[in-house]
This record gives sequence, C-alpha cells and structure tokens, in this order.
Amino acid sequence: MAKKRRRVRRSLVWTAGILSLVLIILAGFFTFKYIEKKNWEKEQEQRRAEVYSWLESRHNFES
Repeated sequence: MAKKRRRVRRSLVWTAGILSLVLIILAGFFTFKYIEKKNWEKEQEQRRAEVYSWLESRHNFES
C-alpha cells in the first residue's frame, strides 16, 4: 500500500513538473511574440515618419 502511494505521489510530481515546464515555455513564447509585435509597430511608425518627411521635403523643394 505504501509503495502504491509513493508511486502515485511520484507520478503527480512528474506531471506537475512537466506542466510547469510547458507553461514556462508557452509564457516565454508569447512574451517573445508580444515584444516582436511591439518592435514591428515601432519600425512601421519610423518608416511612416521617414516617408512623410521625404514627401514634405519634396513638396518644399518643388514650391
């Protein structure tokens, strides 16, 4: 009986360990995706500003 309890406890510990590792990996993945999205948005904003400044300078040059 004691052996069976120990086996159950050990399997629960393994299951909890594996689940926690999976959660840590998923959290890291989604954090990375969030950071990538923010960087992409910053790059888009920077490109937009460059295009606007180029258009503005071209307009000023033609005037």
